[in-house]
Amino acid sequence: MRRTLLVLAAFAVMSAAFTYPLVLEMGSLLKDRGDPLLNSWALAWTSRALLTDPLSLFHANVFHPYQNTLAYSEHLVGSMPFALPAMVLSGNPVLAHNVVLLFSFVLAGFGMHCLVHHLTGNRFAGVVAGIIFAFCPFRFEHLGHLQLLTNHWMPFALLYLHRFFERERLRDALLFTLFFVLQALSCGYYAVFLGITVGIFILWSVSHVMRERPGPAGRLVAKLVLSVFLAGAAIYPFYRPYRTVNEEMSFQRPLEVVSKWSARPLNYLAAPRCNRVYGGWTARFGHGEMKLFPGLVAILLAGYGLRRLRVRRRTHHAGRPDRRGGPGPGRGRGGGAGRRRGERSM
Repeated sequence: MRRTLLVLAAFAVMSAAFTYPLVLEMGSLLKDRGDPLLNSWALAWTSRALLTDPLSLFHANVFHPYQNTLAYSEHLVGSMPFALPAMVLSGNPVLAHNVVLLFSFVLAGFGMHCLVHHLTGNRFAGVVAGIIFAFCPFRFEHLGHLQLLTNHWMPFALLYLHRFFERERLRDALLFTLFFVLQALSCGYYAVFLGITVGIFILWSVSHVMRERPGPAGRLVAKLVLSVFLAGAAIYPFYRPYRTVNEEMSFQRPLEVVSKWSARPLNYLAAPRCNRVYGGWTARFGHGEMKLFPGLVAILLAGYGLRRLRVRRRTHHAGRPDRRGGPGPGRGRGGGAGRRRGERSM
């Protein structure tokens, strides 16, 4: 626990350093007067509505006499664990905005650390992964887009989904549901991204469990169905107003607009100009929001990891016994000697 708290404190310090001087001007500093002001208003309205009249949450105080006007943008309900206390204590929407922004860095790093530490058993690997995830160039390009920074619930959702398939405990399934719902209610884009990822992972994991663990899987499937049902029940009330507004206002995004704002392969080589290492000479590969470079260290570590995975799989296949029960290629008499020692020890 002490080591975990030290890691959390380290990510808090790094977050304050990388976003400096935000920590000194939490109540007044904004990146610009566009989206940050919009998101500050959304946090203020959502906080007020949840405390006074939750059923009127989407009937925001803009664009009268239209209804469901909060659905013209993100509602940011998933950020309420941090924004609501800040609004209640200070009444300052800018402070609430910056509290969410700062905690998004802290929890993104800490959550990825927890996930990778769980998967690898290596705390150092978890810290490195947390730094890459929390402080990648993409996040600093979007300091003005709070909803795109709030991806910090993703690692926690994936962590407890992994733990559920390892232990099949209802507690892990419910914690996965909680963090999935929080992520879905933080940003609509990430709801789609995480939903697709989780769906593929669940299908693969269920098939793997059924292959590796003979016997009925009814309890496992029942817990998954309960988890999916609870997540859907929690998310649907926040999804329905967007559907209503889309039908009433005939909102559409033509294919040419989608194509214009879609990323190109070269955009993944572009870093934001504020990046002192890569920004100057890579900016020509992207414009506006099309700067998606993940960082050279992340790419090199990913390549090294894939190479190690190939070597490990090759070694595993080389040492696998053949169908007759004899040693596989490369094992020779060592395999038989190992079996004889095992038989004596039994």
